[in-house]
Amino acid sequence: MLSFLNKQEKWDKTEDGERVARVIEKFGHMEALELQGNTLGVDASVPIARALEKHPELKRALWSDLFTGRLKTEIPVILKHLCDSMYRAGTLLTELDLSDNAIGPMAMPGIEQFLASEACFNLETLRLHNCGMGVAGVTVAKCLIECRRKSLETGKKFSLKTIVIGRNRQEYKGATALAEAFKELGTLEEIVMPQNGIKLDGIIALAEAFKHNKNLKIVNLNDNTFGQAGALAMAKALGELRHLEIVDFGDCLCRRKGTYALCQQLSGSGSKLRELNLSGNEIDAGTAKQIIPMCANIKSLVKLNLHTNCFGRQFDDLAEFASDYNFVDLGDEDDDQGSLEDEEEELEDIEEEESEESEKEILEREESVTSLNAELMLQAFLANPTLHMFQKIEEERLKMIDYFDEDMRCTRNPTQVTAFLCALSFVAAEQAHNPPILASIVGFAEDVIREAYCIKMFPLNPISQIVNNLVGNTGVVKTENPDKVNLSGLVILFNELLKKNLMREFSGTLKLIRNSDESKGVEDSLMERFAKMTT
Repeated sequence: MLSFLNKQEKWDKTEDGERVARVIEKFGHMEALELQGNTLGVDASVPIARALEKHPELKRALWSDLFTGRLKTEIPVILKHLCDSMYRAGTLLTELDLSDNAIGPMAMPGIEQFLASEACFNLETLRLHNCGMGVAGVTVAKCLIECRRKSLETGKKFSLKTIVIGRNRQEYKGATALAEAFKELGTLEEIVMPQNGIKLDGIIALAEAFKHNKNLKIVNLNDNTFGQAGALAMAKALGELRHLEIVDFGDCLCRRKGTYALCQQLSGSGSKLRELNLSGNEIDAGTAKQIIPMCANIKSLVKLNLHTNCFGRQFDDLAEFASDYNFVDLGDEDDDQGSLEDEEEELEDIEEEESEESEKEILEREESVTSLNAELMLQAFLANPTLHMFQKIEEERLKMIDYFDEDMRCTRNPTQVTAFLCALSFVAAEQAHNPPILASIVGFAEDVIREAYCIKMFPLNPISQIVNNLVGNTGVVKTENPDKVNLSGLVILFNELLKKNLMREFSGTLKLIRNSDESKGVEDSLMERFAKMTT
């Protein structure tokens, strides 16, 4: 390898490039050229490109962080010089690293033709991390597909094994285009795509693509938004992969059911998993206690990362539970996102949290039909809260939970959640003597309430707002435009939630409902049970 690593040289003029070119030309058998940590200009790139033509044996072009301070209009010209020279020399690269360079849509023409050419037929590793690509990711996907097509025509097979394309704002278009390319390739062993703003539809597309890459060993989708529905799709895909060693789904908002499903699939027989990152997924302590023993079945597992979840006051208890499993890393209690009780935030911390929410667009509503369908289904149920309509909405429970999660995060007053619980009260009252149906109704309400427990806001968290809204809707206190509610059904729901140790912190507020004039129409037996629960 010939390396100029981190020399921090500024190659502007032709003379600068000639000096580097002489070193390249004199180097004997150069299979790798490392230029990272310098800055290359247009004029200097010309002699360096000519020198590359004398090294057809070059296999690894390690050129990350090479254009600091260069204009966006210069970068495609420089890349074209270098890539054209390698093509003319008959170079067959196995690794190309252009990470930390501004290769957005404007610079993409500099490498587009090269990526789809025979010079990349042997390419095994492509690193384009932190390149500001945006929609240019679609072009990369097309190049990979074209390269494969051309290679097959010549009797060869393009067998890319590693792609690193994180921090590139791939979002829906880039993620789905790359997923299609991954599906066609089928040879990938490592896919690294953190911090790309990928949401549900993109995650589902990637999950489907992963199924076609049976030799996948490393998957990193850190800091994208799965939601429960996305996590379930991903879990199903990973369950078909038997060579996984590292899975990083930190900060992906997989939540309780999504996380459980992932661990259930990954803990299947024959797993080779060594590291699993589920930090920052809004997992509560109860879920953690379920997945830790499950992961203990993975004999190869060295580390389960559960940092920054929602363990709250149960952190110490969970830490004691996890002490029997040496692969578990809960992180520091100070970094835990807390549960309902952890609201002692200083005002400046709240401002910082709101800023972070703004950067992530506060889990903005899915631009896909999925979100629209959730809203339409909810409105239909609110207008006609019958068993038939409940069963329709129950079929899409995971999508609805994600929708309610958005309502609680994006507004200071989760009115949609409150309206849903009020509508649910009518079905609960109607099905009070039908245990299987009632269990399904209560289970839905429980899922919504548990989501609320994982969200921190100041000065009132979502649970507080929901209870206050419900008190207003029952008529205990006057409120404008209250949602219609069946108090008997609401009491049934509260009774069941209290049995599950939920909402006990608000027993004082709930007593207002119990003691109100409006409660006189409720069956005495129901109110007696409610009284015991709120005492």
